[in-house]
Amino acid sequence: MKVKWLLVGLLSAPSFAIPVENDAVISKDFENNPQLYEEVANLIRLYGYKCDSLSALRPMVFSRGFVAVCNRFSYTYEIEDKGGRWVVTLD
Repeated sequence: MKVKWLLVGLLSAPSFAIPVENDAVISKDFENNPQLYEEVANLIRLYGYKCDSLSALRPMVFSRGFVAVCNRFSYTYEIEDKGGRWVVTLD
């Protein structure tokens, strides 16, 4: 599965390169895609949550979206497309 959708609304968000942890668990679908990592982290931050480093990233199983884990596996987020809008929830 190739990620072809762009997380919208991030161009105006402050961003910085998110470190990917050495032991990060990244889905094969998302390997070597630093732009996606940045967009996921920026969207999490736009919702007011912390994501200083990426521990894991995988696609959701039953809906369109991602599960992201940040800060040494401390925080798990669901990033889901709901009605054409990306919604971030702390899991």
